[in-house]
Amino acid sequence: MNRARTAAPRPAGARASTPGAAPSGRLAGRLAGRLAWAVAGTVALGVAASEVRADPRVGEGRSILRDLDHPTTVIAGEADGASTVMNPSNLGFLRGVSGVIEGTAVGGAAQRRGSGAGAFLGVPIGLRALGVAPFAAVGFGYQLLWPGRSPGSSGDPILDSSDAHYHKATLSLAVPLMRWAPGLSVGAAYSRLFSRDNLHAQGVQAVDLSLVYRPHAIVALGLVARGLNLARSGPRDPVGAAVVQPVELDPEVAIRPLRRADLELGIGARITPKRPPVARFAPAPAQPRARLQAGYAGVRAFAEVELLRLYTLDPDPGFTRGVRWIAGLSLDLPHVGIAGGVTGGAGSLAGGSGRLRLSVERHQGPPPRAHDVVELKLAGVRGDRALAALVDRVEALPSGQVVVIRTSGLGLGWAQLEELREALERHQGRGGKVAVYLEGGSLGAYYLASAGDHILAHPERSLSIVGISTEVFYFAEILEKLGARADFVRIGEYKARPETYSDRSASEPVASQRRLHLEDVFDGVVATIARDRAVTSEAVEAWIDAAPLPAATAQERGLIDGLALPDQLAEGLGAWLGRDVRIRAPSRRPEHDGAFGPDRAIAVLHVEGVLSTGVSFKVPLVGQKVCGSDTITAAIDELRDDRRVKAVVVRIDSVGGSVAAASAIARALDRTAEAKPVIISFGNVAASGGYYVATAGSVIFTDALTTTGSIGIFRPKIDLSGLLAKIGISVDRVTFGAAAGMSSWFKPYSDLERRAAYAGIEASYRVFTGRVAAARDMPPKVVEEVARGRVWSGARALTVGLADFEGGLHEAIAYARAEVGLREGEGRIVHVPAPAGVAASVKALSSVKLPFGAGAGVGEGEEGIQAGVVSALVGPVLPMLLAVAGEPLVGARGGRW
Repeated sequence: MNRARTAAPRPAGARASTPGAAPSGRLAGRLAGRLAWAVAGTVALGVAASEVRADPRVGEGRSILRDLDHPTTVIAGEADGASTVMNPSNLGFLRGVSGVIEGTAVGGAAQRRGSGAGAFLGVPIGLRALGVAPFAAVGFGYQLLWPGRSPGSSGDPILDSSDAHYHKATLSLAVPLMRWAPGLSVGAAYSRLFSRDNLHAQGVQAVDLSLVYRPHAIVALGLVARGLNLARSGPRDPVGAAVVQPVELDPEVAIRPLRRADLELGIGARITPKRPPVARFAPAPAQPRARLQAGYAGVRAFAEVELLRLYTLDPDPGFTRGVRWIAGLSLDLPHVGIAGGVTGGAGSLAGGSGRLRLSVERHQGPPPRAHDVVELKLAGVRGDRALAALVDRVEALPSGQVVVIRTSGLGLGWAQLEELREALERHQGRGGKVAVYLEGGSLGAYYLASAGDHILAHPERSLSIVGISTEVFYFAEILEKLGARADFVRIGEYKARPETYSDRSASEPVASQRRLHLEDVFDGVVATIARDRAVTSEAVEAWIDAAPLPAATAQERGLIDGLALPDQLAEGLGAWLGRDVRIRAPSRRPEHDGAFGPDRAIAVLHVEGVLSTGVSFKVPLVGQKVCGSDTITAAIDELRDDRRVKAVVVRIDSVGGSVAAASAIARALDRTAEAKPVIISFGNVAASGGYYVATAGSVIFTDALTTTGSIGIFRPKIDLSGLLAKIGISVDRVTFGAAAGMSSWFKPYSDLERRAAYAGIEASYRVFTGRVAAARDMPPKVVEEVARGRVWSGARALTVGLADFEGGLHEAIAYARAEVGLREGEGRIVHVPAPAGVAASVKALSSVKLPFGAGAGVGEGEEGIQAGVVSALVGPVLPMLLAVAGEPLVGARGGRW
């Protein structure tokens, strides 16, 4: 079933400026400031209350290896710099440097010994410049601990000195094992205590081992084994004065019932298998602990409670149960976080605790400040993956954010511009505002700009919105002058590529389809601009016919809303918004990994570039992408077997290529469709072999301006025998088999060879049209009418039945979510396969075969240049011509889609 998208025209004046009340960002900024003061006040209240005294005969049994009392003890939760001592394994989840400063002050009423201050730093180790993800992380920690006076006196000055302050330095290492065991990280820590006054902290060393396992988005598991080296504290002489500090096991289960960090419950315990004989170092065999945090938009309330073991001195020695509790607030800004709370024990308020986080990672925080305008530059954005990343950046903008788009250097196709426009419109629907800055620009740049609420233009640059045109090179004459002749075999009179080598101009079928396709694109662009600028289509066509237009004239005629030099952009935006603004670039810092283990996922499989057998790679300098079937099918196999991936959205941006490659990819998707939904999304181009791949999906989404169709096939061959004769090269040919010379590019086809070549591509064409008929539920006769190499716009592809819904990747993902029962925003979006790196591309290029064969024994299934002289003389000429026309420099055997 086809579904056309309808969009109500915007009323006149919809782009006008609306100065007035400050947006929510200003209110959010004031709220954040007040919350910061509230956190600080909470800590001050607790510290002031710490002077309250409790029973002087009662104190906490606590290992001297223990850290200060953290505001919250996180063993299985989120990672930050404090993970250095709480659970080193968590450092493996850091994406950027994270530093934490903490402090806790408690008095006698707390009945415990957790006062101190600490500074912690976590540093992931990776090679970002080479695309290597962090493979380890290190942590550094320093703490100044002051246990305070123990109740009473034991009469032993060495033992009583354990209440003097001391220092603890920690070095941690984490190794994430996610590549082999998703969600698993292991770690270790080495600590050393030192003090001049505390005789039980002089030179004591401790070794901890840890792990974190995040098997699911709802649950995380953590475990730390502390003091495994059986550290001995105190002097060794006299005999028996040293105390073996206890080994402690610290497990925790963290649960997020809503799959988000807004609500988290942690349940853990400190377990001591064997306690030391000295009461003040002896915790309970098990000290259960629970923590809870809940919040929204970076503001959280937290609470933690832990049962303790308290000991008493004369006159009634013994042990009792106690409690440690803390409650407070935290505020997370993108790179800064503060938290503070009051703490106590035995029902008394007896202290305070606070922390400051500074991180390279970007955390989710309150809405933006009112005067911030985010600037998105389109220069350098090329290809479908880059577009997807840009759209994701727009989707991640907070509600109410003002964004300005700089179109200079625009390199996106029509359908890609359409998708970017739709992302900007969704942002506007969330209360955001969009401004666009033009520095001259083509019709494509203005098509994008018309989606904005406000358009500013460089006053000294003309708007060259002169229309749309296409130019196709024809090489028949130059081939003839070289002594070569194109000898392509094709099916489909609309299949245009062979004509560019065999003819001097387009045939009537090809010329008519080009006019129709370009007319569809032009009409769609004009209608959209007219809607968004609240004028008629005739008015927009008049603008185009009058172009290039000086910027001042464009403003007079209503194309743009204002003029500004680049250094006046902030001033121009401020005049529109009615307030001072500050333009800033979007943060490039890594986003904090606040998620638990692998959540349900929707996978986006990118089929981008010319289809070829082998691995994917990118041709340097020219930017040509080759989509290798080996790379894609391997990724499909992984997605099919991954139970976390609930659906696969195949994003196609390809002009086609190898029949074998397209068939292999489609077959792998057919198998995947038996296990989970496969949804198709067309990018800028989904033609020929790209459309063949699409037949594996249950539904197809296409943008109105997508180039699609071209259901046809050809077999490339150029007879170079005349060229060889001109340069004095002869070929000694020995063949066995009537059609053995069919693949040679150094002789023309014989009649029998031509019939064999045609029979081969005809069989492939019947497979192609048969797949289309089955996938689209169309009679073969109807398929034939829309096939034969015809090219359609996305809008017309919907009307002829080659696609189901109008929309881009965003709509396809939303459909996939609905298919598997996920709500909006649920589930991760993963993009596969990873883009080909420089090393992989160089390696792949070294094995590329030129599109013709020569030498002894060359036949169907064998290709390559085996004669060095031919390669040196002929190789540089033809590949260059083919590259100009977009023909991939890969094998010539079989057909091309």
